[in-house]
Amino acid sequence: MLRDNFKFVLVLSFALGTAITGCNNKKSESEFREIVLPKNLEFIEIDKSQKFDKSWYDRKYKVVVFARHGDTHSPLKLDWQSAISEFEDIAFLFYVSEKDTAKLIRNLKQFSFTHPIIHDPSEEFRELNVKGKEWTFISYLVKDNEIVGMGNPSFPDFKEKLIELKDE
Repeated sequence: MLRDNFKFVLVLSFALGTAITGCNNKKSESEFREIVLPKNLEFIEIDKSQKFDKSWYDRKYKVVVFARHGDTHSPLKLDWQSAISEFEDIAFLFYVSEKDTAKLIRNLKQFSFTHPIIHDPSEEFRELNVKGKEWTFISYLVKDNEIVGMGNPSFPDFKEKLIELKDE
């Protein structure tokens, strides 16, 4: 009986240890890894004075955003413009997978979102980079094409994260 209890405790300890180790070894969405930027997609430029610059792909520092939709719950409604204006040496790339282009353009105008976006209706960016396939929005902080964190204007410390990105 004591021997059976010892075996039970040993097996339970092993199972619990394996479960804990397995959970701790899972990579987070923002863990250091290379980002892949599809470059063969169309651009949408709401404000014709603000053109997409292909050199943004090659910038050392980037904020890369994926948004599945451009609707009323879109992350494009956040105040991105102040960070874009303040951090000119950081490229802001927005991959938006809204399939209805007319709806997307209408909503971008409604949100007063004037930064060029990369239209990705087939979700190439998502397939290549987003681990949690249920995610409809994610924003990566990228240095030398490696994801080093996550951040967006809804984080109170977003601008501090951008400063840290350049100081790493």
